[in-house]
Amino acid sequence: MKDIKIIIVSVFCLCCGSLSIAQDMTVVHLKDGSQLKFPNGQAGETVISFWANTSLEQDKVGQVYYSLLKKNEDYIAKIDWYSYYFPTIKSDVVLCIGMAKNPTVETANVIVPVTNAYDKYSYTVELGDDYPLEKGQTYYFRIVSRTPYLQGGEQQTAYVYGRENSFRVPLLMGESGMIPAALAASEAIYPNSEAWAAFNQQYFPEISEQRLWALPRLWMEWIADHQAEVTVSSDKTFDDGVLHLVGTIPKSFYTWMTNREIVINSPEYIKSITNGQLDTLVTNVDEKWQIPGNSYMQFGPQKSTSNATVTYDVSEAIPGIHYKMQIVFAPETIADPNEDTNSFKPTKLRIDGSTVDANNQSTSGSLDNNENHIVQATEVTTLTFDDVCNLTDVVIKMYMTARESAQYKRIIRLAEIRLIP
Repeated sequence: MKDIKIIIVSVFCLCCGSLSIAQDMTVVHLKDGSQLKFPNGQAGETVISFWANTSLEQDKVGQVYYSLLKKNEDYIAKIDWYSYYFPTIKSDVVLCIGMAKNPTVETANVIVPVTNAYDKYSYTVELGDDYPLEKGQTYYFRIVSRTPYLQGGEQQTAYVYGRENSFRVPLLMGESGMIPAALAASEAIYPNSEAWAAFNQQYFPEISEQRLWALPRLWMEWIADHQAEVTVSSDKTFDDGVLHLVGTIPKSFYTWMTNREIVINSPEYIKSITNGQLDTLVTNVDEKWQIPGNSYMQFGPQKSTSNATVTYDVSEAIPGIHYKMQIVFAPETIADPNEDTNSFKPTKLRIDGSTVDANNQSTSGSLDNNENHIVQATEVTTLTFDDVCNLTDVVIKMYMTARESAQYKRIIRLAEIRLIP
């Protein structure tokens, strides 16, 4: 067995009957003490995909998937981005990459052109060959739309920034998509695998781990103010810091989770948009409107005759807990009534949802017997659902016919979805 840099790469023998076949493997030592193994391919290339196809790092206005290719001793990062938000007509889409948070076109270390991968909403970027990656370095990136326009006869450029994401090039492979990105910090307190297994068995014995994806992130939020309530059983030291492992998850964590209000009020919770798009994020609304957070997301149809559907991810809701759900819609706050009186027509909507039962079977359908909801454009509208449980998605659907275009307007202005236990 050969060791390279504290047992990163080892040679394993894979046995089949009495035959022994040597196979180079890259072993990823995770911060929870477990391991992942990746076969080394030709020319020293190994695809390390523990960032790929996870739900931990998302811009749900679009969706981001990462993977790393280890080529000999260097790394190539591939980033695939599916975006509903950024315009493609007359716009140049680039990726701003920096070694510090919040990179902009002025402060980024590298600005990389983005190419369309599959269709007009899909983009892909590869880093490594032309843009060498430093081992142990965290890279922060934001997709940016650069749109030219004329002002006073002079050409200007408008910049629209996406949500910041990050990835880290490992030294000792001491992290994975199984653990929140916050654990890449110098120190972290986190339950070991046995603690999670015991906790899930006690409180969620019939629930799949996939359904409990939000728990690790909620742990990182909870532990910031509750370190005195846990006992560290062991430490693991990595090149990027120390992981303090907890052997028992206290009941107070479960109590905190199940008494916590869940507020969904930003694009990162958007799971999908059908027949429409996110037109704008309206922020800093005058307090006279009494809109929660003084902001809202405004959606429009793909075509004037389309009914858009927006699906929000609410799987942060704890399985088995009954919630009162409030969906708050904002009025029109940005249109000039002297120029566009059509903006003040109400919207007709329906609300659907997806739930998961004790057998992990998903069911989708109306949350209120297909009731039509009229949302006014002149005042805040709140829809209340008194008892929802095991909810994973909330679906908001425009619901009007072509004959109703004189009566209603195809627009959704969502301020927040609030789940109250």
